[in-house]
Amino acid sequence: MGSLLVLNNDNLEVIISYEAEFNRVRSELASKILTIEDRRSFHAILTTYKKSLMCNDIDSQFSNFIQIDGNRPAKSVIGVPLVSRKKLIGMLILEQRRPNAFSIEEYNTISKISDNIAVSVDNAILHEKLSSMALTDSLTNVSNRHGLHLSWQSLSEQAIRHQWQISFMVIDIDHFKIFNDKYGHKTGDEVLRLVANVLKSSTRGSDLIARFGGEEFVVILPNTADDQALLVAQKIQASLTQQQENQMEGTVTVSIGITTQLAEDGLTIDCLFKEADEQMYLAKDAGRNKVQQSTTVKKSQAK
Repeated sequence: MGSLLVLNNDNLEVIISYEAEFNRVRSELASKILTIEDRRSFHAILTTYKKSLMCNDIDSQFSNFIQIDGNRPAKSVIGVPLVSRKKLIGMLILEQRRPNAFSIEEYNTISKISDNIAVSVDNAILHEKLSSMALTDSLTNVSNRHGLHLSWQSLSEQAIRHQWQISFMVIDIDHFKIFNDKYGHKTGDEVLRLVANVLKSSTRGSDLIARFGGEEFVVILPNTADDQALLVAQKIQASLTQQQENQMEGTVTVSIGITTQLAEDGLTIDCLFKEADEQMYLAKDAGRNKVQQSTTVKKSQAK
């Protein structure tokens, strides 16, 4: 039996477990490992002193060892801290349900290969972070244009297969340049983050949100008809008004353009953006803080 635990934002997460159904339970219990006050405990020695341990009678030597499966508790345990660049990044825990299960040769072998495991895990974590940074807008923490295009590739295939309606929004912050010049770029950044947070709180987890550039955002609503998209747009505007009460200098509003089209081969983000962007400018012309929309979906096509 064994588990690979990786340190992520000061929490231990189970990446690999000997039984899949224990992953969730192990993740919950793993978080307790970092809060153990007894520095002489098995896990504290791993995390604090970064020392490997082998114990062939865990009950007698470490009474506070965290058992994952109370019905089949471990009796023999090897614990190896994973250290890379002088920093603890996780730990490898091997368990057996009988005492005296591990030999000193096995312990030495595991300890020797732990450096290679640590480097591999650290590289994987770094790669994931770099990939996320390349697809995410650093200021607002929503997707950037590149991330949106990648997400669209898989979404469009699913939408075409199920013949979904796709509603596409272009959201533009009204008078942003004037706002930026009057209150400063720091406040302008706060406005961008505010709008991004409102978009996230007003949409579903399956919807795609991206900062398309400057003060312009897009939201893709899969399997969403035009009347439903209008309700989402109205929710965004109402939430934006509510969340900035007594919190923001000036008044932030957005103009929203929406297009709803049936998913089919050849439908691209560029096509959707062009139509929704035109609707957004109509909303600007109508006095700003408005919503304008169009649809190419006939009633006979709507599901």
